[in-house]
Amino acid sequence: MNISDWIEEQVSSMMQDGRDQACGLAEDLEERQAIMDESSRPPRTDGFKSQADRAIFTTGLFQRDTKLDEAIARYADLNGTSHSPKGAEARVLGDFIEFAPSFLSSIDPPLEEIFPGLLPPGVLVTFHGDPRTMKTQAAEEMAVAGATATPPFGMECFRPKRPYRCLYSSQEDAARIVRARANGLLKGRNIAATPDNLAFAVHKGIDFDLPEWREHFFGEVVKHGFELVFIDPIRSYTAHADKGPSDVLPIAKYFRRFLVLGITICIVHHDTKPPANGPDTRRRSHRASGGGWFSVSECPVSFERIGDGVSLVSPEDYKLSSDPQPFTITYKEDSQGIRLIGESASAGEAESLAMDEKIVAHLAQNPGVSGRSITKALRKGSETVLCGLDRLYRSGVVDCVDLGRGKGKKWMLCQGALGALSTRSTTP
Repeated sequence: MNISDWIEEQVSSMMQDGRDQACGLAEDLEERQAIMDESSRPPRTDGFKSQADRAIFTTGLFQRDTKLDEAIARYADLNGTSHSPKGAEARVLGDFIEFAPSFLSSIDPPLEEIFPGLLPPGVLVTFHGDPRTMKTQAAEEMAVAGATATPPFGMECFRPKRPYRCLYSSQEDAARIVRARANGLLKGRNIAATPDNLAFAVHKGIDFDLPEWREHFFGEVVKHGFELVFIDPIRSYTAHADKGPSDVLPIAKYFRRFLVLGITICIVHHDTKPPANGPDTRRRSHRASGGGWFSVSECPVSFERIGDGVSLVSPEDYKLSSDPQPFTITYKEDSQGIRLIGESASAGEAESLAMDEKIVAHLAQNPGVSGRSITKALRKGSETVLCGLDRLYRSGVVDCVDLGRGKGKKWMLCQGALGALSTRSTTP
């Protein structure tokens, strides 16, 4: 027998075994099929040799698993979705399309900006920057300013027209630190009475990844009528804050529930590290960690350190308006309280101040390096770095040693350079 004949014999044997098993099963089911109520039988299906063969096919096809239906219904109830079992009446959805004559004729109430020219109502604001750039201090300053109708950072152009109901929630600094800072900010404004429209939620275990916390937080904010809510920092409220757009989207959609009610949400977040190779050409608003916050935030605001106790604040890439002018804030604390003092800066000045701080910080750690080394370390363009060095040299902040023709220069800080830079950055 050749190999082809042997294979054919084995296949024929397997097919016969399968037919024998099918017939045995059919005989077992034939008795059950015989007692079925005549009216419950499905119409005869052509192609079956016997009632038993047809029963094998139809029994599993038309019977429902009631336990499975009950389990699906319970799951749907827990997740807030509807489940209509077979035969149940489908839920009727309402009309959702508005034609232009109706839609465009609706009159919207005028928008009242919380801080004119800086912060509109019903938007998602992202404060982002490296650590120690005074994002947290600025958030608490604005919460106090909004509640007391006083200008944030002492800048009259941002003074709110009325007091707002504000909530500052933090899961970073301890309660005693938050409390001391808020009292200091009130004292710095000469406000003795504690505002009852300012509230705090400090280290309360809020977790936006849990459905029960999301609903509870939303309900409490709406119940108390808060109009401005600060969340500091967002990565302490969700494990998805530093991930990609698809992971950030569920939290962003949750925040939209507040925004459609006119509630402004301000999150405090960190920047990602610059690229390992080549210059960092990203716009400020693209540096926020996570990749998705820029796309969902109407008002990205960047914070950069430019001196000891001085930060540059750059509102950039606003979605609903032109960008506000950048400004600097200087932290002052004494017996008169805590004050964050703001000074306007042009876009060009803002870029120069940020670049100068980076150069000075690098030279403080690496004295006697070349301009090329500074350019490589800061991941900036050589022209930008050389202009900064020249600007700092003329200001008496840095000095250099010329190594001769074609050998470049070695750069170092002048004595008292850090104090000089801070003074220069706060001078209007």
